[in-house]
Amino acid sequence: MQAPEIPTIPIAVRRKQGVRFGKDEGVQVTNDDANISKASAAKLGYYDDPFVQVFVGPNSQRRAPLINRGYYARVQAITSIIRSFLKGGLAGRKENEPAQIVAYGGGFDTTFFRLAKSGELENVKYFEVDFQEVV
Repeated sequence: MQAPEIPTIPIAVRRKQGVRFGKDEGVQVTNDDANISKASAAKLGYYDDPFVQVFVGPNSQRRAPLINRGYYARVQAITSIIRSFLKGGLAGRKENEPAQIVAYGGGFDTTFFRLAKSGELENVKYFEVDFQEVV
């Protein structure tokens, strides 16, 4: 899937359009802030993510170095754990055994797209679960 085909509207824009988020809005809007921070880190070369800018749109902002390093560490840690799992290194899973990943509350996280682009999701079922307003 090419990045421009991903239909998304940041939560801040949805709020301006009159979408109501209810009592969980405070949790849901962290999605936008996280993606702006990830876009900053990726744009500065902390890690490669050609997809995050699609989710951020024109709201790209440069973050402080500590924020960029924090998101770099988070992305690398999660990616490393997933790769270890897929290679059978966690939970007693054997190599080449079908795998299932459930990403709960990830917002507009791009892990699926990055791993799919690198061919690492063959024989994997990947599910993303979040608020209806986010997905």
